Amino acid sequence: DIFTVQTEMLLQYHMEDPVVFYNKEDQWSIPVQSSFGQTQPLKPYYIVGRLPGETREEFLLIQPFTPANRHNLVGWITARNDGEHYGQIVLFRFPTGRHVDGPNQVEARIDNDAVISEQFTLWGQVGSEVFRGILLVIPLGEAILYAEPVFLKPEALDFPELRRIILVDSRQVVMHQTMDTSIRALAGELPAVALVADEGLKDFEPKQFEFTADALERIREGLQEVVEKLQGTLDQIKRMIPRQ
Repeated sequence: DIFTVQTEMLLQYHMEDPVVFYNKEDQWSIPVQSSFGQTQPLKPYYIVGRLPGETREEFLLIQPFTPANRHNLVGWITARNDGEHYGQIVLFRFPTGRHVDGPNQVEARIDNDAVISEQFTLWGQVGSEVFRGILLVIPLGEAILYAEPVFLKPEALDFPELRRIILVDSRQVVMHQTMDTSIRALAGELPAVALVADEGLKDFEPKQFEFTADALERIREGLQEVVEKLQGTLDQIKRMIPRQ
């Protein structure tokens, strides 16, 4: 699409000095990451986030960048999708001398985490296949948070199920059953990794899910509560993640 073409052009045309441009001294690359057993470029993706200097969250299309032949992040570009800012494209560069891990480096940190590796091994020993999803780079003001879903495919199923959320900041790697508990682990409220045995799938009958009008109203109220809590959660994440 157009945004992909724009980001690919920017890999070279962000250089404003003619000499630097001619010698290709500051070329960028699209990060490469592994998901579901395949290595591929990290394509643009949508997030809800707050840009540096802004006071509220927005719906953003984002593409991170790394220097050519290196794995650290050098910056990221976003297309804004809300209200009066619709269609605006903003480029953010990290200051010279500031190191921010890129997707490959974060994947290596996850791979080298002894407790997470042990959990993956235990799942494999009971016949479950482990799949790690797309690693998302999530800007939080001037900080960066990484999120990666973990899926399990038991032998008895034809499709994988979401079982864990891995979060990574500049200090630590955590893995828990939900985004909420992973955030609490980043804050030090829970152990870094939840080593809880997964319960087997339980059979159910469709009649268990017959919704009455009252039940639907409770669901609506519950969803509204989730939306309201999300606003507070995003603010909480930003406060917890230190600058890198």
